[in-house]
Amino acid sequence: MEETITKKELKNSVNTNTESSWHLLLWNDDVNDMFWITKALFEVCHLKEETAVATMIEAHTHGQSIAKSGGRTKMETMKQGLNDRYINASVVKDETVSN
Repeated sequence: MEETITKKELKNSVNTNTESSWHLLLWNDDVNDMFWITKALFEVCHLKEETAVATMIEAHTHGQSIAKSGGRTKMETMKQGLNDRYINASVVKDETVSN
């Protein structure tokens, strides 16, 4: 039996893939206290405490860290939440992140 995909299913599939290919980058911050950054990652990005600490340390050590990945709208909202706390963050498509 041949499986057919409707246009609506195809559109939803494409939107899901496109919408989930964004990264929230946390940049190294020599101004703010490490506790403040970790707390912001915990509260704004809903990271577990251990993950928030590891993300903060990676950004401090390597200059940047992917704090979270997901849909563009959600990542932009989290970026704004971090920026509102004077923490430098940006949102990029996944293929623009260099490791």
